[in-house]
Amino acid sequence: MAPASTKKDTKKLFEVLPRGGFNWLSSSKKFYISNNDAQIIVRALQKSSHTLNKTVVGNRLALFLGTATKHIDDCDCAKVSPPDFWGMVGAEVPWIKGQLDDTTLHQLALKIFAARGKARSNASFYRDDFEREDLAREELGDSELTRATDSFRTAFLEKYGVMSETRDAYMPRWTKDSDNEGDEEATRLRFQERLAVAAANHGRRQTDDQGKTLVANADDVEDDVEEDVVMTDDTVMEDVLHPGVVLVPAELRYTRM
Repeated sequence: MAPASTKKDTKKLFEVLPRGGFNWLSSSKKFYISNNDAQIIVRALQKSSHTLNKTVVGNRLALFLGTATKHIDDCDCAKVSPPDFWGMVGAEVPWIKGQLDDTTLHQLALKIFAARGKARSNASFYRDDFEREDLAREELGDSELTRATDSFRTAFLEKYGVMSETRDAYMPRWTKDSDNEGDEEATRLRFQERLAVAAANHGRRQTDDQGKTLVANADDVEDDVEEDVVMTDDTVMEDVLHPGVVLVPAELRYTRM
């Protein structure tokens, strides 16, 4: 169990992180950033400012990503590990320098991308319903941090491409998943759970001539595969919800590992 002081720092960080354009919680309402990382980040932020609020913290994080964007052109990220890259960036950001190590900065970047990815995918879902356009705008957000995050992503993909190994190392596809859990393994497990629900639901709908429920043969269910499933493009899974129907992915594009 985390010490009370650590939990206090985690709560503080969650309270001051920008909301517009970011979703920092998993489907189980778990905060993306770990207690230990939250404590380190909060204390570094407190040393740089007497007041912490969403605007101040958003601007601090935007400076972090803005500095990173400037290094995309002069750094060969294909030959530099993500922790080393983010450590190099952090060494140039006043509130970070000497406070956060390479691994913590790498994790922070991933959490920002994951929180932004979830919000953007929700915005796409809302845009499909004209009457919910206001929710789409709220989910997309417009702040220093949303612009810095999107600018980094755009610049990085322009240089290294959408389908490159370098992109997968720095901005893994799970961070774009509309149902991401804040880390790769938890997101993979959540995805597989949804596949299992979809397969089971499909099986329950198979009936014989007498109306008796049949269990679908595993070989007949496309999504019921033994191999791990990985996304192969930038398509984000979107949920389709209808009354009385189990929540399932609207589009699943995958390859077998």
